[in-house]
Amino acid sequence: MARLSYISIFLSFFISCGEPSFDSIEGYRDWVFSDDSGFLQISKSENMTFELVYLPAEIQSDFYNDSVVSNFLVFQFKIYPNNSEDVLKFGLENKEEYKRRVSMLEYEMGDMFYAISQDSLKPSFCHYENYRGIKNEILVHVHFTLNEKLKDNFQVYFKDTLFKTGVHEFQFDSKKINNPPTLNKQAS
Repeated sequence: MARLSYISIFLSFFISCGEPSFDSIEGYRDWVFSDDSGFLQISKSENMTFELVYLPAEIQSDFYNDSVVSNFLVFQFKIYPNNSEDVLKFGLENKEEYKRRVSMLEYEMGDMFYAISQDSLKPSFCHYENYRGIKNEILVHVHFTLNEKLKDNFQVYFKDTLFKTGVHEFQFDSKKINNPPTLNKQAS
């Protein structure tokens, strides 16, 4: 009888150690954007913070309100200063430098990213979300197209030519990306 108790304790512990499941999209989103998920990666320089978050399919459909393509890895990239200085004007001395930075955001962001897994990849889609001064941050949507399921960990690199802080590396566990938590659609 005692052996049966140990087995049931072990099984309940084993089951509780698996990936979580969620009954609401809000709870799922909160978990994805938390340090516990492994989907949020942060890199800091002396003056700036760079956050890259992987968006699993359930979150993609919540954010983008359209069909999700299964061979995309979808990320949101956020840049913000470590102080209260305006992020777009950070470190700039004149209007021409400001115009150049905005132009880089609009037309050259895709050139600043690359990823390594089975192959070296450039983004298939990269879009800077217009900055309107509502939040002191820059938000960029970055998508990579995969030809097959991830076998190796996925590293994304950002070569920062906007603020000249160097190259930032973000590492994602392929096991977590390939097996994200579930969302109980009946509950949400």
